[in-house]
Amino acid sequence: MIALLLPAVQAAREATRRMQCTNNVKQLSLALHNCHDATGTFPSEVYPNAAGTGDRQISCYMGLIWYIEKSNLTNLLPAGVTVDTMTHQNTNVLCATEISFFLCPNVTDKKNKTGNNTGGNFIASYMANSGAAESEMTPASIYSWDKTYASTNGPRPTNGIIFYRSKIGMNDIADGTSNTLSWSEIAWNEFVGMTWARSSAATLCYAKAFAENVPINLYKKGVTTTYNIKASATATSSGAIDIDVDINPAVTAQTTYGPWGSYHPGGVVGGLCDGSVRFLSETIDMRTILMRFASRNDGQTASLP
Repeated sequence: MIALLLPAVQAAREATRRMQCTNNVKQLSLALHNCHDATGTFPSEVYPNAAGTGDRQISCYMGLIWYIEKSNLTNLLPAGVTVDTMTHQNTNVLCATEISFFLCPNVTDKKNKTGNNTGGNFIASYMANSGAAESEMTPASIYSWDKTYASTNGPRPTNGIIFYRSKIGMNDIADGTSNTLSWSEIAWNEFVGMTWARSSAATLCYAKAFAENVPINLYKKGVTTTYNIKASATATSSGAIDIDVDINPAVTAQTTYGPWGSYHPGGVVGGLCDGSVRFLSETIDMRTILMRFASRNDGQTASLP
């Protein structure tokens, strides 16, 4: 009898956890809308300093705390420091606070273990959609990445809704809000190196769907394999060097080359820019479906299964 009941109990518990995860993404989606209503754009990933040069490595979550009833966290900042002047050095004191709907209930390691902001501060399970980049996708002008944002750590897509120094608004979502992803889950070895308030040189604090052969849920704890990633930069007038990516990174490495993933069986919880929430199967086709939804303006049609 126990052997018969146990799978049913486990399935019921997972259904409850997935429902909670869905609610978390819904709350984040509503926060994006409220932020847009107040400011005219979605929050950025990295913010320029007061002089307009250099970057403050602050995650997009910092632009949302006013809209999730967590603005009181700013009282923890040192005297004379505001959200407009804070840097990543100030984020430790904020990330000592756990925000429940930043965390999937299936995540067991809620605090970071290594890397930036060490000391056991809280991470986030959800990352914003920065876009999709793949050198063999069309139109190339959309799926290539602007080398103004070049990084030896990998592509920085700019065809999503939140990315490096982005200022994207609803009017920029040419494909429509119901056809563009906003949030999804991340599961890169529990993402142990990053806390929820901090970015890392504009490369880590968002999810990236930029290779059709890197499927959902690949970068889970304990997986040992590699997948090829190909992306290329487009020419700009900035004079920056071209960086083309054609590599086979190790899945187990903590890396910026990460697809969306979760600790739910079978897929991830994802949000769309219209505020709806969907469960995205890990078998979804990256090139013909998910990457289309990751781009806000490629003019291509796709349907989520």
